[in-house]
Amino acid sequence: MARQNDTMFPDIAVLDAGELRIEVSLRVRADAIEYLGHLWFTEHDRPNSAITDRAVLPGRTEEEVFGFAKRLTAAELMQRYDRAVAEKRRYRSLRRVTDSILTRIRHLHRVALVQQAGLMDEEGAAEEIAAIEKQLHELVDDLRRSAGVAEEEEGEPVR
Repeated sequence: MARQNDTMFPDIAVLDAGELRIEVSLRVRADAIEYLGHLWFTEHDRPNSAITDRAVLPGRTEEEVFGFAKRLTAAELMQRYDRAVAEKRRYRSLRRVTDSILTRIRHLHRVALVQQAGLMDEEGAAEEIAAIEKQLHELVDDLRRSAGVAEEEEGEPVR
């Protein structure tokens, strides 16, 4: 879903990938320095199938980013689509671990703030922080096992 300050350009191209028709769109957002575009690929008959190319198309204006996207050839767009499909499939396990790490870090931060505000005693906070740190160390170990592991749709690892 687009953020409020994102601009969508729906008609970048249409790719024929065997039996699939892939519609290519562009989402552009501004950060404090430049405009950043991401290509989105959607199967023609499946609007909920959208996947994004993680590579950024940078520019000084929205129009510059749009022009950059429009100048990509069908072959270049197909390479980006193939990469997006490969990355989508590959990173599910790594994403789960990363999300868990972020959740634990947020919890650690909340515990520290609650303790600083005097709403939790020091001993209880120290125990909670130690438990969170242990969980974080275990999750970091899981990163090694998850990185680069592809999964099929049913969640089975492929090596």
